[in-house]
Amino acid sequence: MTVGYAARYLSAQSPAKLMTYILQSLFIILPPSLYAATIYMIYGRLVIFVNAEHASIIRPTRVTKIFVCGDVLAFLMQASGGGMMAQASMTDMGQKIMLLGLFVQLLFFGFFVVISVIFYMRMRSSPQRHTIPQYGKYGWPALVSLSLIMVLAPFFLIRAIHLFSSREYTLTVW
Repeated sequence: MTVGYAARYLSAQSPAKLMTYILQSLFIILPPSLYAATIYMIYGRLVIFVNAEHASIIRPTRVTKIFVCGDVLAFLMQASGGGMMAQASMTDMGQKIMLLGLFVQLLFFGFFVVISVIFYMRMRSSPQRHTIPQYGKYGWPALVSLSLIMVLAPFFLIRAIHLFSSREYTLTVW
């Protein structure tokens, strides 16, 4: 994300340069997918660590694979949309693909939050409740991080929608 904000600064200094705008868009939008992949892995390891595979609605060995595949799909959609935006003839299509990638990312994040909350609720009601206070505290930083990403993702999506449809964006000379 730091690269994205540095590119945003450079883009503000020279708005006529297309490359800094593309770098800004890609490196601000893409990193949450990479953060989420780490969180998915932590969830799967935590479920196995507390020996509570029965409490997860998706097998912990599959959680990382399913959600990382979803993130890779969203990542590729966003990256290809950003690449398409570099060509004047494909700008509109690139914008739509990038927005669709953000939406896919948001759907996967939301589904993962639901899975995490269900797991935690099942663990709290489990007769082996001692596993949550002892080990469950390690899962909360991951869940809080994912929740923050969930809060930011709609803002990225709304910002992108408004940016791409704004008068300033359509009048910008590349």
